[in-house]
Amino acid sequence: GQGLADLGFSNDTLVGKTIYDILPADKAKEVAGYYKQAFEGHTCTYEETYAEYTFMVNVTPLVQKDEAINQILVLSLNITEQKRVDDEIRKLNEELEKRVHERTAQLQIANKELKEFAYSVSHDLRAPLRAISGFAQIIARRHRQNLNDEGQHYFDNIIRASEQMSRLIDDMLRMSRIGRTAVKQEPVSLNKLFAELHVNFSPRIKAEHINFSLPVELPSIISDPTLL
Repeated sequence: GQGLADLGFSNDTLVGKTIYDILPADKAKEVAGYYKQAFEGHTCTYEETYAEYTFMVNVTPLVQKDEAINQILVLSLNITEQKRVDDEIRKLNEELEKRVHERTAQLQIANKELKEFAYSVSHDLRAPLRAISGFAQIIARRHRQNLNDEGQHYFDNIIRASEQMSRLIDDMLRMSRIGRTAVKQEPVSLNKLFAELHVNFSPRIKAEHINFSLPVELPSIISDPTLL
Protein backbone atom coordinates (compact mmCIF):
# COMPACT_ATOMS: atom_id res chain seq x y z
CA GLY A 1 0.00 0.00 0.00
CA GLN A 2 3.04 2.33 0.04
CA GLY A 3 3.09 4.64 -2.99
CA LEU A 4 5.98 4.20 -5.43
CA ALA A 5 6.71 7.92 -5.32
CA ASP A 6 7.18 7.74 -1.55
CA LEU A 7 9.81 5.06 -2.11
CA GLY A 8 11.60 6.97 -4.87
CA PHE A 9 10.33 4.76 -7.69
CA SER A 10 7.93 5.08 -10.61
CA ASN A 11 6.52 2.71 -13.22
CA ASP A 12 9.17 3.86 -15.67
CA THR A 13 11.97 2.98 -13.27
CA LEU A 14 10.56 -0.50 -12.56
CA VAL A 15 8.71 -2.02 -15.54
CA GLY A 16 10.97 -4.11 -17.71
CA LYS A 17 13.94 -3.73 -15.40
CA THR A 18 15.85 -6.33 -13.38
CA ILE A 19 16.82 -6.03 -9.75
CA TYR A 20 20.38 -5.37 -10.93
CA ASP A 21 19.13 -2.29 -12.78
CA ILE A 22 17.30 -0.94 -9.70
CA LEU A 23 19.26 -1.96 -6.63
CA PRO A 24 22.89 -1.47 -5.64
CA ALA A 25 25.05 -4.40 -6.73
CA ASP A 26 25.52 -5.92 -3.26
CA LYS A 27 21.81 -5.61 -2.42
CA ALA A 28 20.76 -6.98 -5.80
CA LYS A 29 23.00 -10.02 -5.23
CA GLU A 30 21.36 -10.64 -1.84
CA VAL A 31 17.83 -10.35 -3.25
CA ALA A 32 18.77 -12.57 -6.20
CA GLY A 33 19.73 -15.25 -3.67
CA TYR A 34 16.18 -15.18 -2.24
CA TYR A 35 14.67 -15.35 -5.72
CA LYS A 36 16.93 -18.29 -6.58
CA GLN A 37 15.67 -20.16 -3.48
CA ALA A 38 12.07 -19.51 -4.59
CA PHE A 39 12.76 -20.91 -8.09
CA GLU A 40 14.17 -23.98 -6.37
CA GLY A 41 10.85 -24.44 -4.55
CA HIS A 42 11.52 -22.69 -1.22
CA THR A 43 9.51 -19.89 0.34
CA CYS A 44 11.66 -17.28 2.07
CA THR A 45 11.08 -14.10 4.01
CA TYR A 46 13.37 -11.15 4.66
CA GLU A 47 13.30 -7.50 5.70
CA GLU A 48 14.01 -4.73 3.25
CA THR A 49 14.47 -0.98 3.76
CA TYR A 50 13.61 1.71 1.22
CA ALA A 51 14.00 5.37 2.13
CA GLU A 52 12.61 5.63 5.67
CA TYR A 53 10.30 2.63 5.27
CA THR A 54 10.81 -1.00 6.30
CA PHE A 55 9.06 -3.92 4.61
CA MET A 56 8.66 -7.61 5.35
CA VAL A 57 9.15 -9.30 1.97
CA ASN A 58 7.80 -12.77 1.23
CA VAL A 59 9.02 -14.63 -1.86
CA THR A 60 6.90 -17.64 -2.88
CA PRO A 61 7.29 -19.99 -5.87
CA LEU A 62 4.25 -20.34 -8.13
CA VAL A 63 3.86 -24.05 -8.91
CA GLN A 64 1.61 -25.34 -11.67
CA LYS A 65 0.70 -29.02 -11.83
CA ASP A 66 3.37 -31.14 -13.43
CA GLU A 67 5.25 -28.05 -14.63
CA ALA A 68 8.51 -26.47 -13.60
CA ILE A 69 8.58 -23.29 -11.56
CA ASN A 70 8.91 -20.37 -13.93
CA GLN A 71 7.31 -17.64 -11.84
CA ILE A 72 7.60 -16.36 -8.28
CA LEU A 73 5.32 -14.10 -6.23
CA VAL A 74 6.90 -11.28 -4.22
CA LEU A 75 4.74 -9.65 -1.53
CA SER A 76 5.90 -6.70 0.58
CA LEU A 77 4.24 -5.73 3.86
CA ASN A 78 4.96 -2.30 5.27
CA ILE A 79 6.12 -2.89 8.88
CA THR A 80 7.58 0.58 9.45
CA GLU A 81 5.17 1.44 12.26
CA GLN A 82 5.62 -1.97 13.89
CA LYS A 83 9.41 -1.53 13.80
CA ARG A 84 9.05 1.95 15.30
CA VAL A 85 6.88 0.62 18.12
CA ASP A 86 9.24 -2.30 18.71
CA ASP A 87 12.17 0.10 18.86
CA GLU A 88 10.34 2.32 21.38
CA ILE A 89 9.52 -0.74 23.52
CA ARG A 90 13.17 -1.82 23.38
CA LYS A 91 14.33 1.65 24.43
CA LEU A 92 11.76 1.73 27.25
CA ASN A 93 12.90 -1.69 28.47
CA GLU A 94 16.53 -0.56 28.39
CA GLU A 95 15.63 2.58 30.34
CA LEU A 96 13.60 0.56 32.84
CA GLU A 97 16.45 -1.91 33.28
CA LYS A 98 18.85 1.01 33.84
CA ARG A 99 16.53 2.57 36.43
CA VAL A 100 16.08 -0.76 38.22
CA HIS A 101 19.86 -1.20 38.30
CA GLU A 102 20.34 2.32 39.69
CA ARG A 103 17.57 1.88 42.27
CA THR A 104 19.00 -1.49 43.33
CA ALA A 105 22.42 0.11 43.82
CA GLN A 106 20.82 2.89 45.90
CA LEU A 107 18.97 0.36 48.05
CA GLN A 108 22.15 -1.63 48.60
CA ILE A 109 23.93 1.51 49.80
CA ALA A 110 20.97 2.43 52.05
CA ASN A 111 20.86 -1.09 53.52
CA LYS A 112 24.61 -1.00 54.18
CA GLU A 113 24.29 2.37 55.93
CA LEU A 114 21.30 1.14 57.94
CA LYS A 115 23.20 -1.95 59.11
CA GLU A 116 26.20 0.17 60.06
CA PHE A 117 23.91 2.56 61.96
CA ALA A 118 22.20 -0.29 63.83
CA TYR A 119 25.59 -1.77 64.72
CA SER A 120 26.90 1.59 65.99
CA VAL A 121 23.77 2.45 67.98
CA SER A 122 23.63 -1.02 69.53
CA HIS A 123 27.19 -0.74 70.78
CA ASP A 124 26.67 2.84 72.02
CA LEU A 125 23.65 1.72 74.05
CA ARG A 126 25.50 -1.03 75.87
CA ALA A 127 27.60 1.21 78.17
CA PRO A 128 24.73 3.24 79.75
CA LEU A 129 22.61 0.08 79.90
CA ARG A 130 25.29 -1.76 81.88
CA ALA A 131 25.45 1.21 84.29
CA ILE A 132 21.67 1.26 84.79
CA SER A 133 21.49 -2.50 85.29
CA GLY A 134 24.56 -2.65 87.56
CA PHE A 135 23.55 0.21 89.87
CA ALA A 136 19.96 -1.01 90.06
CA GLN A 137 21.14 -4.49 91.10
CA ILE A 138 23.51 -3.01 93.70
CA ILE A 139 20.75 -0.87 95.22
CA ALA A 140 18.30 -3.77 95.15
CA ARG A 141 20.84 -6.07 96.82
CA ARG A 142 22.21 -3.68 99.47
CA HIS A 143 19.17 -1.58 100.26
CA ARG A 144 16.25 -3.85 99.46
CA GLN A 145 15.38 -4.21 103.17
CA ASN A 146 15.03 -0.43 103.43
CA LEU A 147 12.44 -0.28 100.67
CA ASN A 148 8.75 -0.88 101.04
CA ASP A 149 6.95 -3.32 98.77
CA GLU A 150 6.26 -0.64 96.17
CA GLY A 151 9.94 0.40 96.02
CA GLN A 152 11.07 -3.22 95.71
CA HIS A 153 8.56 -3.71 92.89
CA TYR A 154 9.92 -0.68 91.01
CA PHE A 155 13.52 -1.89 91.29
CA ASP A 156 12.47 -5.33 90.08
CA ASN A 157 10.88 -3.63 87.09
CA ILE A 158 14.05 -1.63 86.39
CA ILE A 159 16.19 -4.77 86.46
CA ARG A 160 13.74 -6.69 84.29
CA ALA A 161 13.50 -3.78 81.79
CA SER A 162 17.31 -3.50 81.54
CA GLU A 163 17.53 -7.25 80.86
CA GLN A 164 14.87 -6.90 78.18
CA MET A 165 16.72 -3.96 76.62
CA SER A 166 19.91 -6.02 76.54
CA ARG A 167 18.03 -8.74 74.62
CA LEU A 168 16.60 -6.11 72.26
CA ILE A 169 20.10 -4.79 71.52
CA ASP A 170 21.26 -8.31 70.72
CA ASP A 171 18.21 -8.76 68.50
CA MET A 172 18.87 -5.44 66.77
CA LEU A 173 22.40 -6.55 65.93
CA ARG A 174 21.10 -9.87 64.63
CA MET A 175 18.40 -8.10 62.62
CA SER A 176 21.07 -5.95 60.97
CA ARG A 177 22.72 -9.18 59.80
CA ILE A 178 19.52 -10.95 58.70
CA GLY A 179 20.31 -10.20 55.06
CA ARG A 180 23.61 -12.06 55.31
CA THR A 181 22.54 -14.96 57.52
CA ALA A 182 19.76 -17.48 57.45
CA VAL A 183 16.57 -16.82 59.39
CA LYS A 184 16.74 -18.61 62.74
CA GLN A 185 13.99 -21.22 62.88
CA GLU A 186 13.11 -22.70 66.28
CA PRO A 187 10.07 -23.62 68.40
CA VAL A 188 8.41 -20.52 69.87
CA SER A 189 5.75 -20.67 72.58
CA LEU A 190 3.05 -18.13 71.79
CA ASN A 191 1.86 -18.34 75.40
CA LYS A 192 5.29 -17.23 76.61
CA LEU A 193 5.58 -14.61 73.89
CA PHE A 194 2.27 -12.94 74.74
CA ALA A 195 2.94 -13.23 78.47
CA GLU A 196 6.15 -11.23 77.97
CA LEU A 197 4.31 -8.67 75.86
CA HIS A 198 1.65 -8.35 78.57
CA VAL A 199 4.29 -7.65 81.21
CA ASN A 200 6.26 -5.23 79.03
CA PHE A 201 3.18 -3.23 78.07
CA SER A 202 1.38 -3.48 81.40
CA PRO A 203 1.80 0.26 82.27
CA ARG A 204 0.26 1.29 78.95
CA ILE A 205 -2.44 -1.37 79.22
CA LYS A 206 -3.46 0.08 82.60
CA ALA A 207 -3.21 3.69 81.43
CA GLU A 208 -5.33 3.05 78.35
CA HIS A 209 -7.81 0.81 80.25
CA ILE A 210 -7.20 -2.01 77.78
CA ASN A 211 -8.79 -5.40 78.38
CA PHE A 212 -6.02 -7.85 77.47
CA SER A 213 -7.23 -11.44 77.22
CA LEU A 214 -5.90 -14.60 75.56
CA PRO A 215 -7.11 -18.17 75.00
CA VAL A 216 -6.10 -20.61 77.71
CA GLU A 217 -3.66 -22.39 75.45
CA LEU A 218 -1.87 -21.06 72.38
CA PRO A 219 0.23 -23.35 70.17
CA SER A 220 3.96 -23.39 69.80
CA ILE A 221 5.13 -22.58 66.29
CA ILE A 222 8.35 -22.89 64.30
CA SER A 223 9.56 -19.37 63.57
CA ASP A 224 12.21 -16.74 64.23
CA PRO A 225 11.59 -15.27 67.71
CA THR A 226 13.37 -12.01 66.87
CA LEU A 227 11.26 -11.42 63.78
CA LEU A 228 8.11 -12.23 65.73
